[in-house]
Formats: sequence, structure tokens, C-alpha cells
Amino acid sequence: MKVGIFGQSNNENTIKYVQELVELCLANEVSIVFEENFFKSFPALYEKKKFETFSGYNDLNKNLDYFFSVGGDGTFLRSVTFIRDLQIPVIGINTGRLGFLA
Repeated sequence: MKVGIFGQSNNENTIKYVQELVELCLANEVSIVFEENFFKSFPALYEKKKFETFSGYNDLNKNLDYFFSVGGDGTFLRSVTFIRDLQIPVIGINTGRLGFLA
């Protein structure tokens, strides 16, 4: 299984949830692909492991099983611009305030 992870901020909640998500994926042998800018905001968390990254729709691995959006509703809406018509399910993890979508 392979998943993509995208987020907008690195507040305390985001860091905590991304770290937990990555640990769960690695424990279950799930491959992870990070959005490049989001990945760069977590250098201390993942120094020991190399992850595949993408910066847009054109270089996104089209074989993802799920796409995680970590943030608020705006982040969830921006995540759709990466997957467009690929029919990859998006799972929102709300680390914002209200989170109707995420």
C-alpha cells in the first residue's frame, strides 16, 4: 500500500498527528509519499528515513491508495488540486479549528 501526505502548517497538533501517522504507516509497511514543501517543515522528525516526495500533480505517484490531508478545511480543498481526476480517496485529519470538511 502507498499513501500520500499533504499539509499546510507545522503547528503542535500537525506535528503530533503527522508523526503518529508516519509511525503507523511504517509499522504496517505502508509506503509514504510527502508533498515536498510540507516534508521540508519536518526535518528533525524524519532524518533517518528517506521518503519519496512530489511537488504537484505532474510528479505525483498516480498509484496512491489514499491521500491524507493534514490541516483544516483549506488544506483539504488544496489537496484536491494534487489528485484532480485520479480518483484517489482523500482522508482529512483536522488540526485546524472547526474542520467541516477535514
